[in-house]
Amino acid sequence: MAESAEAAQQGWRVKLYQLNAHGQWDDRGTGQIRIVHVDSLGGPGINIVSEMNGQEILQCRIVEGRDAYSLQGDNIITWEERGANGAAIDLAVSFQEAAGCMHVMNQIQEVQGTLKSMPGGDEDVPIGPEPFSQSVPEFKALPECRVQNLSEICELVMNANPAHRDAYASALLAEDCAYLTRITHLFSDCEDLDDTENLKLLAYLMRSVVMLNEPNLVEVVLSPKFFEHVVGAIEYDPDLKEKANFRHFLQHEARLREVVPMDETLRARCVDTFHAVFLREAVTRPGMDETALSSLSQIIYCSQSEILNRLHTNTDYLQRVVRCILDGGGEAQEPPPSTGPGSPRIQALCFLREMCGMAKINCVQAQTREALFHHLVGQTDIYEAVAHVLADSQASPRERRFCTEVLTQIVAFDSAASLREYVRKAGRHPPAPPWSEAASRGGAGAAAAAAASSVAPPRPGAE
Repeated sequence: MAESAEAAQQGWRVKLYQLNAHGQWDDRGTGQIRIVHVDSLGGPGINIVSEMNGQEILQCRIVEGRDAYSLQGDNIITWEERGANGAAIDLAVSFQEAAGCMHVMNQIQEVQGTLKSMPGGDEDVPIGPEPFSQSVPEFKALPECRVQNLSEICELVMNANPAHRDAYASALLAEDCAYLTRITHLFSDCEDLDDTENLKLLAYLMRSVVMLNEPNLVEVVLSPKFFEHVVGAIEYDPDLKEKANFRHFLQHEARLREVVPMDETLRARCVDTFHAVFLREAVTRPGMDETALSSLSQIIYCSQSEILNRLHTNTDYLQRVVRCILDGGGEAQEPPPSTGPGSPRIQALCFLREMCGMAKINCVQAQTREALFHHLVGQTDIYEAVAHVLADSQASPRERRFCTEVLTQIVAFDSAASLREYVRKAGRHPPAPPWSEAASRGGAGAAAAAAASSVAPPRPGAE
């Protein structure tokens, strides 16, 4: 309670966003929000002061309309301002604490109630100045990459106007990524010196570099030369409750398991895709609009489609994976037991489960998904492998669950047509009842007559 009262007086920590012309939310900075009386606006207003330099990043008057401000979830408030030319400006503030969001929303509603009781309401008082100019501000080049300039560099990249993002990305990539390389060197030096304040700035800076959302820059960030430095800097993000250990996880816990040996291209693509997904999760915050990382999401989309294509195009890779399920030992030189947590069979099932899950969700092209499942049911013994595991009395519950999930995805793909065909060809279906054959020859009437004339089997114990 004491902490909440102190936060209410000093301001709640928020991140400000503005909707741009492309329908994406631009990050306008992090600061402290308060509801205060602003003389220049003629009344109470929303005031946000940057936590980096103490400058105001937003100051606008509270309007009377009860529907002007909307709660999105537990920690986001959205509303619309009007610019000098009458154009709408959509704003949003994301609170670090849900209590702060409710406190500020209650204050806004109290002010609105006061405004409504005043003669003339908002008509007598002009709306405050436009929060952000609609004209493109003058571009300011990045200063020399030194520790002394780190705060200025971070502020420029964090608050980059959409029209300047390409220019900042080009500056970071110029001369074989010289500027970005110097930033990584600064990070290494600050970490060696345990310079906490500058490490926080570098965390903001690295996140902002990714948030520039420029495809060429994102691809460079994902390269082996820079990826570890970028995620290492983000470990010190003050928005995290405690310091993360991304590098330790990537170096010592995360590893690529190959049920069947992959070629170098496929292996490299899998690693790159994992890094892209990992970076997206590390950068994303609750309430953040996914379009803010559209370049990163597009890279993941294309990479996953390429992986699925390489698994079945001009290769027998999936046939060998399915053979691991049937044979148990797979292609290992010294096959371990066919069952158990580390067996080739359960690893193959886990691989197929992840592959089907990747193809199921809307993250790959439709033709890629169709080609993959057509290959899986038409060119491999997948149904035989699933039946083999489910019939095994020693199969673990985990193996049975994986089999069920894979089977569910295949059945959902073609409405069980391939499963029915497999059962028919395998000869394991019980003989069709008489009324079924009669219906195919003479319609519903013949089927009813056949059903009435057929003799039901005796019940157990009946004479």
